Amino acid sequence: MQQGVLALWLAGASIRAAGRQGLMSRRTLGRWWGWLRGCVALHGFHLRSLAPWLGRAGPGVEVWSAALGRAPLWAWMASLDRLGVAVP
Repeated sequence: MQQGVLALWLAGASIRAAGRQGLMSRRTLGRWWGWLRGCVALHGFHLRSLAPWLGRAGPGVEVWSAALGRAPLWAWMASLDRLGVAVP
């Protein structure tokens, strides 16, 4: 469910539009989005060490957009966890 909502945001949808698609509260969605933006530098650094082709992605949330195009969110989070990076 998180991956679907994040994909909507990365495509430019608002929290309200994403909420209508994901059937979740805007507060929960806002918390997810804030977490994603707050961790993008740390996660991007480690994701690029796992997948060097992500180096071509932009410096911000673009890294997530590129990563989600190749593998599901859970797989990336599991990889970050194996590296010792804190994930929710």
